[in-house]
Amino acid sequence: MNAEDFNGDPADRELYERLLAERDGPPDKALAERDPDYEVRSDPDPDAARHLAELVEAAAPRRRRGHSSMTAKHEPQAAPINRTRPVPGAEWCHACDSWCLPSGICGCNSR
Repeated sequence: MNAEDFNGDPADRELYERLLAERDGPPDKALAERDPDYEVRSDPDPDAARHLAELVEAAAPRRRRGHSSMTAKHEPQAAPINRTRPVPGAEWCHACDSWCLPSGICGCNSR
């Protein structure tokens, strides 16, 4: 596969490498910054645990005040309204907020 520039000419690989080296520094430096060697630990980091404890402690007063960003609140759903049917078989129409009669008469039809 050959790379091409915007004009359709073959890409100059050496020029590309030189421009990247000028922008990012030597390839070894750029790769070292992007892929650091992580130290594998069998035990949790004590500094991280202490930092987490400090954050939880700092958030505790806000949580006690019921700050909305710290806890999710679920509003209870409104209780359904018990409506008395004007005639047997009538159904409440949520579209027009009126009763639909079994004969097909509804407030939606009169609009």
